[in-house]
Amino acid sequence: MNAILRLLILTIGTVIFLAGASSMLRTCGHARQYEAKPHPLMREKQILIALRGGSKENPENTFKAFDHARAQGAWLHFDLRLTKDNKLVVMKDISLDRTTDTKGWLPEKTLEELKEIKAGREFGPNESEPIPTFEQMLERYKDTVMIVELQDNSLAAVNYIIEYIAKQNLQERVILASPHSGPLKETRALKPDWVTLSSPDEVERLALLTSLRLESIATINGDFLFSPLMLGRAPLLSEAMVRESHRRKKIIVASGIATEEEARQALELQVDGIATERPALLRGIIRSSSNP
Repeated sequence: MNAILRLLILTIGTVIFLAGASSMLRTCGHARQYEAKPHPLMREKQILIALRGGSKENPENTFKAFDHARAQGAWLHFDLRLTKDNKLVVMKDISLDRTTDTKGWLPEKTLEELKEIKAGREFGPNESEPIPTFEQMLERYKDTVMIVELQDNSLAAVNYIIEYIAKQNLQERVILASPHSGPLKETRALKPDWVTLSSPDEVERLALLTSLRLESIATINGDFLFSPLMLGRAPLLSEAMVRESHRRKKIIVASGIATEEEARQALELQVDGIATERPALLRGIIRSSSNP
């Protein structure tokens, strides 16, 4: 049989199966009862999160940005990367070119070498300041909720992060995140009572299954979901996604929100908060939503 014809038959069969099974799968899925994780952050609403400290208002992942974001009442999101000598510093890119006053690769620099390098280049030479370390962040912002995103796929690093957070007794103020599945699985295995962020893949699968009315069979391992309004030119976040997340006692946040219009659009979907690079611009939208 022609390969194209076989593919066509398989596609038609899949559509027919999903159409026939949809009602049964949704009924079975909705029959399951979910309980909220007994963690204080799982009770939060009207959340404002400053992505990389609010990187459109101040140099990203710098103390200046984080101090400004905290003054807006925002939670702090920041990225971590490993240095050559396996220390954790606050930076999103693996390259130093975009945000520092030098060029090269971060993993080729030791922590001592990085102390001579200034961050904030994208905002101009007058904005430069030292690159923060993981330990400095937890000490300086221990009274603030922090979303800690490990960019390296390193189990040793995530184990150190967990141990340090526990040592500082900050597990009730930290959400752990990573673009890699390994660190997330390790965190959930070692600290099942802590809260983690769902991976982007999980969020996108939930959106796809929601569009097929099969959201009940989606797997959601994280406690917080970050979902952009759009994926490219296609809508991603929907009321159905929000309902399903809330049914499962999860917190769902609209991420990458850049304008007041986008913020209002997201809050109309009944999300629990917004994550933005412009916390000062959008803090009023969040406040007004909590005091209708």
